[in-house]
Amino acid sequence: MSKKFKRKILTYCYGLSKRKLITLTSAFCLTVFNIWYTAIQTQSLPRQIDGNYDQSGNHNELLSLPTEKKTYTPCLKDERKWDVFHEEKINRIRMKWKSFMHTVNQYPSNKFRGRGIVTSTRKSVYFRFLATLRLLRWLNCTLPIEIFQFPNELNENQLSELQNINQVSVHILNNRESVQDRSTNRYAIKLRALIESSFEHILWLDADNIPVCDPEYLFDLPHYTRSAAIFWPDFWTSSQNNPIWKILNLTCRAEDYEQEAGQLLINKKLSWKALHSSLHLNGDSDVMKVLLGDKDTFRLSWRVLNIPFYFIRKYLAIAGFYHRNFNSSESREFCGHTMVQHDPFGEILFLHANMIKYHPHLKYSPESKYPEVMHLSNPWRVLRRYANTAGYLKASIYRKYGYSCTTFPTDGPPLYEEDFHRLISPTVTMMYLRFLNEKTSNSDTSEYASVVE
Repeated sequence: MSKKFKRKILTYCYGLSKRKLITLTSAFCLTVFNIWYTAIQTQSLPRQIDGNYDQSGNHNELLSLPTEKKTYTPCLKDERKWDVFHEEKINRIRMKWKSFMHTVNQYPSNKFRGRGIVTSTRKSVYFRFLATLRLLRWLNCTLPIEIFQFPNELNENQLSELQNINQVSVHILNNRESVQDRSTNRYAIKLRALIESSFEHILWLDADNIPVCDPEYLFDLPHYTRSAAIFWPDFWTSSQNNPIWKILNLTCRAEDYEQEAGQLLINKKLSWKALHSSLHLNGDSDVMKVLLGDKDTFRLSWRVLNIPFYFIRKYLAIAGFYHRNFNSSESREFCGHTMVQHDPFGEILFLHANMIKYHPHLKYSPESKYPEVMHLSNPWRVLRRYANTAGYLKASIYRKYGYSCTTFPTDGPPLYEEDFHRLISPTVTMMYLRFLNEKTSNSDTSEYASVVE
């Protein structure tokens, strides 16, 4: 373990001690981490073979960047229906992609440097986004943050409020390429921000993604330094019937889960062409018909260009609450609204609250168990996950009582349900909810009631 990496671990432990989440001496912290780190090197996990691990889950001590092993199982046919792309159309889309890739310039040396967080927001999620930025600083995260916007997405007061946070800068994308992308692709801002950012090493966070600790240590992990990116899984497995495999001449693999792009860790120098490939795929209307958003354009671009990446091997979990219709005799039902993502060691790191925005007026019952969040409308009460031995995820989305929920059905693999705040410090939740409920003098609060109750 490098001295720099050890310093990062000590800084992380110090941050925990400072916030009174846990008390750790430096020696004890390093000892525990060394045991943990050694164990994880040989831990056999249930799925996802990638460039850093062989088929048995054993770590490869590579001196250079890893290359993927061709030991995957082909996808089985499924019943999902996709648009029928004839061979002529597939060839046309493929040639269009190849032609674009020939126009991509070499990585511009000395233009990008350092590491930082890149993100974007809009008015409808502004207050949750602002709360996340303030939480990051409370978590002692000192990474500079670059926020990218298209013109007129936020008002002057909001832009000023963001830039008043330490080491936060706002960048308006108004060049010809960005304006053109915006008119043809609703997901364009993420790729444009990644490419235009001044950082060489980037942690992308969606506006509704909440870290539960300082995420800077990710940049120093071997899972990142020995590859070109770290990606996170979605709930859904890949479909063999999807025309994208023929378009890109790739094999659908049963071990692959679709990608969830609420967080991305990217070495821009090593991923320069892959980023441009993803930008092109996002702008191709035919490709968007079969990819349903920008998320899978990342892993597919890295794969088709043979650029190594580490794919998180820990199943994501779901956080939410139990609800029921009080006018009926129905039993309570679990309603998940937050994707719980992990770091490479299986520790919870990100709460991607991507479905809370679909029921903004919902009031959650008062918390009585944890003093830190008592009297706060707390949406995180239960965490539902599969056992590590489960062979697959089986998520579902349902709509009831006027809002949508994600869940893992109980008739699938073994489930665990845990008290959310046994896994996540209630102090973190308390601070986020406090930041969320703050009204500052500079903010335009006319939309506040539609964002949080």
